[in-house]
Amino acid sequence: MNMFFTLLKTQLNNRFGLTAMRINAHSDKKAFRKQLGMSLVIIFSMIYLVAIYSFLAYKFFGLTLQANMPEIILVLTISASMIVTLLTGLIFILGSLFFAKDSEFLATLPVKPSVVFASKFSQVYLNEIFVTLAFLLPPFIIYGVSLGMGALFYLKALLIILFVPAIPLLISALLSMVLMNLVSRTRRRDTIAVVGSIALLILYVFGQTYLMSQIPENGNAQALIGLLNSQSGLINFLGRAFPPSAWATLALVNDNINGLFPLVEFICLSLILLIVTIPLAGKIYYKGALSHLETAKKNKKRSAKESKGQNSPVMAIFFREWKTITRSPIYALNSLSGIFMALIIMVLPMFGGSMKSDPQMNALLSLITGEYTVTVLLAFAGMMVLFGGLNPAASTVLSREGTSFWISKVIPVSYRTQIIGKFLFGYSIGAITAFATAIGAIIGLKISMSITAGALLLALLTLVSITAASIIIDLARPRFNWNSETEAIKQNMNVLASMLASVIIIGIYVGATWLMQTLAFSWTIIVLVDVVISVASGAFLYSFMLKYGEKRFGVIEP
Repeated sequence: MNMFFTLLKTQLNNRFGLTAMRINAHSDKKAFRKQLGMSLVIIFSMIYLVAIYSFLAYKFFGLTLQANMPEIILVLTISASMIVTLLTGLIFILGSLFFAKDSEFLATLPVKPSVVFASKFSQVYLNEIFVTLAFLLPPFIIYGVSLGMGALFYLKALLIILFVPAIPLLISALLSMVLMNLVSRTRRRDTIAVVGSIALLILYVFGQTYLMSQIPENGNAQALIGLLNSQSGLINFLGRAFPPSAWATLALVNDNINGLFPLVEFICLSLILLIVTIPLAGKIYYKGALSHLETAKKNKKRSAKESKGQNSPVMAIFFREWKTITRSPIYALNSLSGIFMALIIMVLPMFGGSMKSDPQMNALLSLITGEYTVTVLLAFAGMMVLFGGLNPAASTVLSREGTSFWISKVIPVSYRTQIIGKFLFGYSIGAITAFATAIGAIIGLKISMSITAGALLLALLTLVSITAASIIIDLARPRFNWNSETEAIKQNMNVLASMLASVIIIGIYVGATWLMQTLAFSWTIIVLVDVVISVASGAFLYSFMLKYGEKRFGVIEP
């Protein structure tokens, strides 16, 4: 047990840079002030995001209260938190447990594999608790205060927050161990790990959709009305996406002894999965973790041949970035899964059970796309930009090179050319995601080709600004010192800064559109102005990226 806590403490110190901050506080005041300043910026950014989320949750709760169904906010946020943890947990588990640089070193220590696994899993779990706290605490407080819930409600809420990440993370850990051990038996391990990880995400989403599609076809309206009139029936209906979320919600809304039974079920399932996973990890963990290191060594031997056969230096850099992404399951999952998820989200209505044949739903879609054509166009353009811009590939183009960045400084390719190649790479992922969203909208939502084409054009123009801004952020403060690929792309604050920049850019378009609509501008003028803003902002940020990048490349040290 002492070894477990020692490993956990060491990994947490390394993860949050606590040891470096303590050393710098005494020996390097300038570095300490810089680290402290960045920490404060991160904290205030998180507070800002949570404040916006809390406001939106409050508004949504008001709507559910008017409909006399306030418990909707609980089951939706718990379900969403568990699903997000499951999807992102697979990435964190793979990065921290199977693709960390310290796996080979830890394997040489006289420490049981189950202890190593438990310490690494605990680190991921603690990280997820903070995310869950930010995700669930605002709606819990809004619900509890508005309805005057007692102290028992808040005690159960605290227990639920502590255990919400358990089930999805343990499922992710089991899936990761099975996947990595299957991969260890093959020769093309990285390729299979990338494809297998993305396939697991897709299969889960479709499995969830299948559950939601099991609403009875006959007597649909009457069954649904009866379902919504029953509190527990409504919770179980909405909780189909992730059944444990229904247990957690039932535990909260029943502010008496009856609410303890589903809470006990929820906690017991978490503990049972934990008891099963830890011993299993002791037998198969290292086999999957060390297999990746063998693949990495083979890839290093091939790296000298990567640049052969490329005529254009720009395209050589472009393809090198793509090879780096596709050869790493962590990079691929974080950067490319958005493409598949955007497509899946758009085509989900095709698999919506009885709802997909509902004439009222079809009539509503026809009305929206017929009378509100431009509104739909701008909304889908914003959706494409959101899906395409919120990927970490562009905001880590330098950081992912790590301590090998010096190679980029000495190769006979100009800094400007390298930046253009990296820009095209980051932009290509956003563009592919936008195209996937467009295809999904046509197939799943029956959006017309003309509306989709207009939205796609506007999105592609806007993605120039977002991609350039993301690369500028990584140029300003690249993170080269990382211990695992997860730290480089998932735990890199440049990714968060890029997301904030994307939200600001999207907000400019939303604000400009709202202002012009308020001033009674025609929709034709509104769309043209949005296009002009996209072109102008894209040209400015692209030009600035090139000039700033050429200066920064020469002074950046890995």
